[in-house]
Amino acid sequence: MCGIIGITSKDAGVIRSLVDGLYRLEYRGYDSAGVFLSDGTCVRSVGKVSQLAAHIEARRVHKNPSCSGVAHTRWATHGEVTEANAHPHLDCTKRIAVVHNGVIENWRELRDELEKQGHAFASETDSEVLAHLIEREYKRNESLCTAVEAALSCVRGAYGIAVVHLDCPEILIAACAGSPLIIGITEQARLVASDPIALAAHTASMIWMEDGDIAVLEPHAHAIVRLNGGHVVRKEQQVHLSEQELDRGEYRHYMLKEIMQIPEVLRVCMAGRNKSKDGLVWLGGLERVKDWLYELERVVFTGCGTAYYAAQFGAYFFETLAGIPTEVVLASEFADRVSVLRHAAVVAVSQSGETKDTCDALEEAKRRGALALGVVNTANSRLTRITHAGVHMRAGQESAVASTKAFFAPVAILLMMAVQLGRMRGLPHQTAVQILTDLAATPDILERMLSKEWRAYVQEKAAVLSKYENALYLGRGLHYPAACEGALKIKEVSYIHAEGYAAGEMKHGPLALVNESFPSVIVVPQGPAREKTLTSLAEIRARKGPVFAIATEGDTEVEQQADHTIFVPRVPHPLMDVFVVTTALDLLAYYAGVARGCDVDQPRNLAKAVTTE
Repeated sequence: MCGIIGITSKDAGVIRSLVDGLYRLEYRGYDSAGVFLSDGTCVRSVGKVSQLAAHIEARRVHKNPSCSGVAHTRWATHGEVTEANAHPHLDCTKRIAVVHNGVIENWRELRDELEKQGHAFASETDSEVLAHLIEREYKRNESLCTAVEAALSCVRGAYGIAVVHLDCPEILIAACAGSPLIIGITEQARLVASDPIALAAHTASMIWMEDGDIAVLEPHAHAIVRLNGGHVVRKEQQVHLSEQELDRGEYRHYMLKEIMQIPEVLRVCMAGRNKSKDGLVWLGGLERVKDWLYELERVVFTGCGTAYYAAQFGAYFFETLAGIPTEVVLASEFADRVSVLRHAAVVAVSQSGETKDTCDALEEAKRRGALALGVVNTANSRLTRITHAGVHMRAGQESAVASTKAFFAPVAILLMMAVQLGRMRGLPHQTAVQILTDLAATPDILERMLSKEWRAYVQEKAAVLSKYENALYLGRGLHYPAACEGALKIKEVSYIHAEGYAAGEMKHGPLALVNESFPSVIVVPQGPAREKTLTSLAEIRARKGPVFAIATEGDTEVEQQADHTIFVPRVPHPLMDVFVVTTALDLLAYYAGVARGCDVDQPRNLAKAVTTE
């Protein structure tokens, strides 16, 4: 969600670097932006970073010789989307500026206390409390680091903050707990950001801060202390993000680029995994917990949004191939739902590795004695640090808020995990080898499917669907989570209200909605669920409901019954249908959003990584 970048440098004129960092953070989702410089200039704006840049240009702030500053993109939690609620937030003296990601849970009681002490607030946010707390403590200590440490000892909640004070313009303080921050190192500067993508133009040398760290950054040096006392040294790592990863290339939107990258993501995801003695795969660090895996009696999957639907596929794979009882629980519901976790593994799926609900769920699972496993796309993220073992997705940078390629990678990984666990529990060797062989063939199938002609064909269907305001998405068995994921995508990027349902549930309520102006998108490829799904299709047609079908190429029966059919290729194994079907649904949503004039890369009210509850 919110984005932070801060810089302290020997070179004057950091404003351009700060604004460039905000542009790179746009993909995370936001509604306002702002910047504060070491000469006291503060500029804030509602809307896109380009609007902030225009204000900066109009005020000729880009001419300022400031050597340090902080900047922020805000996603509203406390307080409406207004310039006053945008970050950075200032103290009463206007000399301290704070940018903050996260939520301060006890902000109301702290604000009441500070107001009684004479502090005047200018916003409705929880974040402004931090600026005034630091102001109070600075008057007592006259050390910015000590003041930040004292202020943070008063708060409950999650935070990633960057702080500057005009009294010490070359010093930048950063601190985090439950919200990520990364330090960037160059010969002339120290930087801090909530995402390595904001640092990539300046340096590949980065340090991931850990919860409870407070960093004191100066242009040529940095030090990290712990909130509870003592100095620590964090390992410097080399992180290389190419410009090719960061721009749209030939594509109009990141979302389309990332759909087109799905075949290569699957190849990279599967390549070079460790082989076991029987020629099958050990993924990531799973081999070191194999004794636990042999004893498993139950697997619980958890995640949020798209990751939750990837987890539903994982549950299907694990039950089908490994015979392990499974459950899928939304991460936000985990603490209230799952109690007994003896001889159980909890598998958390997350693109960012920073989603608060997912990380909290896995922490809770560990407290209850479960084996904590993660499938994550971001190395060094919070989730990777709390797992007993995990698997890296290798999906690369994903910039569109609506996840596409980073959905396919965990689905492939969970299928490979299910095959390996199946082998441990009696799945025939030949069956396992055949599934992995068929999975390896899938990227080539997808690459042929995503031809320019086929995309134009899907675009035609999407143009028709885009005229409606509501839709049902239906599927059975393996195709039920595909339908749910398709409904989520079209909601996110086109604002068409859509609901994913198990096709067999139509008679139990949703059929009441069906009429000439209420379409259904039905996932009905070849496979064991096809005949029963066709019955649901007939029920809809009998009530004059428009039908958009996702069907296997050559299925003339579906084509005759549906109003609009999107054909997908035949796959060598029914389990591989998930990849071709979901690709079609992603592309359908993308083109529907484009047809409706929506910002498909940055949907309203949404964020890429949700680090608050």
